[in-house]
Amino acid sequence: YPAITSATCSWTAILSWIWQPDVVWSCWKPATLGSYSSVTAIWEAWAKGERVAGVGRKPPLCGLEWLWGAQKNTTMRKGQQQSWRPRNDAMARQLWAHFMYFVSRIEKRLNNGKTSAEAMHELDDGRGTLSLSQFCKRTQPKRQ
Repeated sequence: YPAITSATCSWTAILSWIWQPDVVWSCWKPATLGSYSSVTAIWEAWAKGERVAGVGRKPPLCGLEWLWGAQKNTTMRKGQQQSWRPRNDAMARQLWAHFMYFVSRIEKRLNNGKTSAEAMHELDDGRGTLSLSQFCKRTQPKRQ
C-alpha cells in the first residue's frame, strides 16, 4: 500500500493511481442542472470539486477533464477522444454539455478580465427566476 502523507493525499496524486479512467464517470460525473442551486455551485464542482455531505469533496472536474478529457485516439492513431466520459451514451453527453455550458460562459468572462465572482454573479443575475436548466435551454444557440 502507498504511504499516506500530505503529498499523496492530493487529488493529483490519487488520480495518478487510476488505470481505468472510464470507470470513474459513474461516481464522479456532474449532477444534473436541477441539483445545483446556482452558477456558483456549478463552478465550485468544476474548480474545487462537488461537496459530499459529511465526507468532503469529489475531485474537481477540471482536473479529470485535464487528465483524461482529450487523449490521442490509440485505435485510429489520430484525433482525440476522452477517456473518462462514456463514448456512446447520449444522456452522459447531454449531461456534460449542459454542465459545460455554464463553465464555458464563466471562462469566457474570466478571459475578458472579470473575476470569477463577477462572472458567476452576472450569470446568476441574468437567469433571474429561471432554473439553471431553463436558462441553459433559453440562451443556448439553436442547432440547424
